[in-house]
Amino acid sequence: MLRAPGPPKTRVMTQVLKTPADQSVARKAAAAVRATPKRPAAGRAVAAPGDGFSSTQPAPTGEPSLRLAVGSRGMKVGQLEAALKAGGFLSGKVGAVFDPRTAAAVRRFERGQGFTTVNLNIKNNPPLPHEQLMHDVRKAARGADLIGWNEISVPSYRKAIRALGPRWAHYMPGGGNQTPISWKKSEWKLLASGRKPTHPGMPGVSPSRNITWVKLKHRQTGETVVRMNTHLVAGAWSAKPQSHRAWRQEMWKRHIAELKELVKHFSDRGATVVVGGDFNRNHYPVLGDRVVYGNGLKAGTHGGATLDYIMHVPGASIRKVKGGVRRGFASDHDAPVVRYQLKG
Repeated sequence: MLRAPGPPKTRVMTQVLKTPADQSVARKAAAAVRATPKRPAAGRAVAAPGDGFSSTQPAPTGEPSLRLAVGSRGMKVGQLEAALKAGGFLSGKVGAVFDPRTAAAVRRFERGQGFTTVNLNIKNNPPLPHEQLMHDVRKAARGADLIGWNEISVPSYRKAIRALGPRWAHYMPGGGNQTPISWKKSEWKLLASGRKPTHPGMPGVSPSRNITWVKLKHRQTGETVVRMNTHLVAGAWSAKPQSHRAWRQEMWKRHIAELKELVKHFSDRGATVVVGGDFNRNHYPVLGDRVVYGNGLKAGTHGGATLDYIMHVPGASIRKVKGGVRRGFASDHDAPVVRYQLKG
């Protein structure tokens, strides 16, 4: 078994597989685990994504492709199992049959290679009853590794988030900040955190606004990810005219300018940047074409309107696996959810 001191387990896995094609199998080991066994035809093995999408990577011209799945047999399965075992994801004897034990190891590898992030605005005017509040917090945390929260100025809301338990850490600055961030300790190491004010509020119209951010190291891949969370002034662009509309629009634009500057600051220094929040502007590319909108612009997070987005700055170290909206919250918002893969 090949071992290397220090590097993440996934890098050891890549070293075990000798050729670029074999290494691709390991990196794409987030394979769709099919319930129905099938015996693959001859050709180059290509793992299918583990996110429910049905795309398959193309094989070289003239060479058929196939997916490794439960029931697959042959040399490629043996190479995959050897890599999974070397990386610490598979125990027991290495074989040439893709069985449920292999599938479980693939899922463990997939979790180590990426993360799922969620953003949720929990309605606080009026505050939700405790039972509904806890329902929403737990639902947002289910399957997530990194969460941005909006409208969390109510003390009971902050207490509810902390009640997720010791597996979670939180950045909750004071001063009425409504945009805390939570992350799983097993997946992330905190490197730095901060809050950037964007504009002062106006009594009776809107509270002051800010951008919350955490700089995290992904424990499995070693990648540095900056996760930002924010909540922009409401009513600036709504179809129904609001009081102080001109002020709201000016503050909204000022907020976006501050956000763009902060995104650039971290991107220019080599960090992978992911931004989430309630942007209070419907179906609108709030940061232009410099980012990829993980849940789309017309997914519907507030009834038929899309006000909540998760986006990332494209780069060599991050790839969106899938994105969507998690529904069924007691709040008047649903939660955008995006799964990312990190290359490490």
